[in-house]
Amino acid sequence: HCFPRFPCRTRDRCEAVPSSRATFRARWRRLRAVFSGHVVRTRSISARWRHQSRYPWVPPANVIAREQKIFMSQPDLQSRDTIIARLSRLGIKLPPAAPEPIGAFCNVRRTGRLAFVSGQGPVELDGTLMRGKVGRDVTAEEARDHARLVAVNILATLRDHLGGLDSVSGVVKLLGLVNAASDFERHPFVIDGASTLLADVFGPEGVHARSAFGVASLPNNITVEIEAVFELRG
Repeated sequence: HCFPRFPCRTRDRCEAVPSSRATFRARWRRLRAVFSGHVVRTRSISARWRHQSRYPWVPPANVIAREQKIFMSQPDLQSRDTIIARLSRLGIKLPPAAPEPIGAFCNVRRTGRLAFVSGQGPVELDGTLMRGKVGRDVTAEEARDHARLVAVNILATLRDHLGGLDSVSGVVKLLGLVNAASDFERHPFVIDGASTLLADVFGPEGVHARSAFGVASLPNNITVEIEAVFELRG
């Protein structure tokens, strides 16, 4: 049988479509009405798009609150506070000098508005290294404190290179390496020690992208090594 909405070329021989001209014209009028309706619907969709571009959709307040929720607690920072003042208020003391590189590289490399900090380790003020295999010799909680110490050393390294920290506008990314046992699984928990400190110091601009994973070993058998990328003011 023929398609019901279109006239049949063999209508004289087809029983599905009568051969009268009146029926043919009626079917053609209905066909034109279908296409006319399609054009009208298309125009209405275009008008709807124009309306939405002029009056964009605004998500409900609960959706906005959920998207703005940050997994870290943010301190109430004063806009005129210096980074050093925030560190002092948080009880964080930077070492007088950043640790020296242990290889043929520099601690910081600046390009444009980005500062790349080489991997730093957990070094105390007296030069003591935090050593051991996380998950075997060192607990995850202890390693988390070591990661926080690494973040302090990263800030000291950045301070020595830039002459201060007030030109730093935020943290872009961290890469955290954990000297972990083969069955250890809490690498993100460990590196959170550094991430939360940077968020406390820089506020929302301190919340960053990050990668964290375990390795079979690290230089000098340290527990954690972290490298960072910072954004600088223009």
